[in-house]
Amino acid sequence: DEDLKNGLSAFQIIISKEHQKARENMSVALLGSDLKGYEYTILRKDGEKLPVLIYTRSIVRDGESIGFRGIVVDMTQQKQLENRLRRERDRAQQYLDLAGVMMIALDQNGTVNLINKKGIEILGYDESYIIGKNWFENFLPERLKNEVANIHAKLVSGDIRPVEYYENPVLSADGSEKIIAWHNSFLRDEEGNIIGSISSGEDVTERKMAEAALRESESRLKSIFRAAPVGIGLMDENRIIRKANRRFCEMLGYSSEELLEKSARFLYATDEDHKFVRKEIYKQIQEKGTGSLETCFLRKDGKIINVISSSTPLDPSDP
Repeated sequence: DEDLKNGLSAFQIIISKEHQKARENMSVALLGSDLKGYEYTILRKDGEKLPVLIYTRSIVRDGESIGFRGIVVDMTQQKQLENRLRRERDRAQQYLDLAGVMMIALDQNGTVNLINKKGIEILGYDESYIIGKNWFENFLPERLKNEVANIHAKLVSGDIRPVEYYENPVLSADGSEKIIAWHNSFLRDEEGNIIGSISSGEDVTERKMAEAALRESESRLKSIFRAAPVGIGLMDENRIIRKANRRFCEMLGYSSEELLEKSARFLYATDEDHKFVRKEIYKQIQEKGTGSLETCFLRKDGKIINVISSSTPLDPSDP
């Protein structure tokens, strides 16, 4: 009180770097305008800094503004709470950024509220561009926008049961599509109502491409296997016949069912022939990766046929 009686200036308690802002606001107040609350940092007598919120109202006499009065609100506890929440948010963001998968949080309308570092990397946009954007309108291919948005709306409203896992492509900044495998969970308010969703997504684009290439390769090999003009048989490490193509069956006079799961021994007239071919073929495979020699097979009708037997391991690294 004594300090106030002695004419304590507002600029003595407001920190120096905020003086300009204070002057501008005071000028506005002196013109007769009431000011909303502005945040300042003030200095206590003991030197401690306090965050405050100051509201001002003009003092008018005879139609002329002669000064202003103010209300000062101590913001210390609120600032402490805000700082704690900010630290917790930053810590949570750090945890999300450590995840090796994409993480996004959407509100009821599909607006992106949160995205982690991996998600930013996959989409190829800056975080500032992504946050606040509608997920379905901006980051999905045109053909899927309405479909996925409608599903999300029905999930949030409770019209359909939540789906924990699904896959769909997202649209990255360069216009390319990346296939994401999603795991989903819903955010609820205190009454249990769905207010948004949080999802983790793994980029499975390369895996899907590899799977497609493998299927194509397998389909091509099966076609070659069936249509080849020479006999082809697949045997395991114990020389048990696992597969035989049409020409192989024709050469020996057996049906496919009669050949499968049989030992290769029954293809030879004698044990000696079988042992010799096995030893010689394996020797060549060890030396050259493949083996080939002329030998004789025993047909189902008892006839002996001359053949050139060529062998190669399915896994070249494990002959």
